[in-house]
Amino acid sequence: MADGEIQQVEFDSPHGLVEYNSCIYIADTNNHAIRVFDPNSRRVLTLIGTGRLGSDKIGGLKRSQQPIASPWDLCITESPFDHKTVLLISMAGQHQIWAYAFEETQWWNNVYV
Repeated sequence: MADGEIQQVEFDSPHGLVEYNSCIYIADTNNHAIRVFDPNSRRVLTLIGTGRLGSDKIGGLKRSQQPIASPWDLCITESPFDHKTVLLISMAGQHQIWAYAFEETQWWNNVYV
């Protein structure tokens, strides 16, 4: 899984898409990654994921160091505490919903329901 120009990048079973700040966020399911397409630069970069199936159920590593498991869908929302933008990620592999904060924010930690 490599980043680069849109014509050179390969996705593997992309599912959910969401637009935020003029970029398209993609749940690249079988690459186990969240990818970002910037239509202005026509480039794709990996926001989250290593390209390998992860088994981590807690998270906390930095962006492309964090293994994830089969992201399926995406949603942009805001933190209920300070109203900062958050990307919610449904993980088909772990049957969890993860949150990625675009900036420092207050959020629940290790919530299990």
